[in-house]
Amino acid sequence: MVEQVADFRKQERKPEDKAFAFRTDQLMGRTLIEKFQQNPDYVAVDQMSRACVLYASAYTDTMIRRILKEEPEFFDDKEFTMQEM
Repeated sequence: MVEQVADFRKQERKPEDKAFAFRTDQLMGRTLIEKFQQNPDYVAVDQMSRACVLYASAYTDTMIRRILKEEPEFFDDKEFTMQEM
């Protein structure tokens, strides 16, 4: 009985039998992201965008730490919390 359960678990369906699956021959061509990654202008702008988001996040974190150090009660009398900021 235990062996039958183990054998049942070993059975795997073919990828094309699974729900929302595509056969390998249906997957033709490259994805849109791969096409964009081939464009040097897109790659440069994407890297610049990621750097800007990183700097903005670091600046926001620095400013919140500065506010908390200089005015510990800053968020007590405001209508928003530190997490909302």
